[in-house]
Amino acid sequence: MNTREAASAYRISQWSVAIQEKVASGESINDFCERVGVRRNTYFYWQRKLREAAIQNLIPTAINLEPAGQALVPSAWVVVSEPSPAKSCTCF
Repeated sequence: MNTREAASAYRISQWSVAIQEKVASGESINDFCERVGVRRNTYFYWQRKLREAAIQNLIPTAINLEPAGQALVPSAWVVVSEPSPAKSCTCF
């Protein structure tokens, strides 16, 4: 990891903490930004960067999971297939 990547990772980790703090506080984005002294545009920029980083971390995991189509389904969930027409019930 070069210094640019390290600096980016550090900023992402700092903004992750800041955004979690905002969510936990229940403040509006305007109030939070005013309190910590950042512009709304900066807040939304880093929020987008955090989402992109989260998605990039999911993609390698999703590619390596089997069976296909269940990669992003939480492990506690069960895939339910539709019943065949012969097994369908008639509801009154």
